Amino acid sequence: MNVHKNGDRNGYIDLLWKGTILIEQKSRGKDLDKAYEQAKEYFTGLKENDLPYYILVCDFDRFRLYDLEEHTHLEFHLKELYKNVKHFGFIAGYQKQISKPEDPVNIHAAELMGRLHDMLKAVGYTGHQLEVYLVRLLFCLFADDTTIFDKGIFEDFIRNNTKEDGSDLAPHLSELFYVLNTDKKDRLKNIDETLNAFPYVLLPMT
Repeated sequence: MNVHKNGDRNGYIDLLWKGTILIEQKSRGKDLDKAYEQAKEYFTGLKENDLPYYILVCDFDRFRLYDLEEHTHLEFHLKELYKNVKHFGFIAGYQKQISKPEDPVNIHAAELMGRLHDMLKAVGYTGHQLEVYLVRLLFCLFADDTTIFDKGIFEDFIRNNTKEDGSDLAPHLSELFYVLNTDKKDRLKNIDETLNAFPYVLLPMT
């Protein structure tokens, strides 16, 4: 998203969910402090109603989530993502006053992510490959519940194209991840219309 910054400069926001969160994505090893300062510079070009309550900066290994109302932030590594999913309760619409660490909904979400982590590990995903896979899945769940994807398109894709026992889930997800990382103009002409309905986004692939 293009936005006007201070000093007659233009910038590009990696992702803005208006009124909720702004995400600034950097390459692995980049300075997250600078990424945060860059994210704040975009505020001058946003309407008041579009200003986010959260800023997330990430280098595909470290995640840093800033709560702009509470003036706090937390940082964790990619391998710890499933343990920190409770801090992203606002994505599902949970309010801060009910989105507490002891909230059963948050505990259940964290447990589900932990079980998913363990199940993927059991079938052969390990190390960095496992953590990247979890990030892709978490993004798709996030995008399915916001305006990044058409509402519910990811859930419908899984329900309508995979077996109930999940035995063919992996190849369908791999195909979806590839499509998401391919610009629509570069996709095959005979691609399934269900897949082609997904927008072009850049997911971590390695």
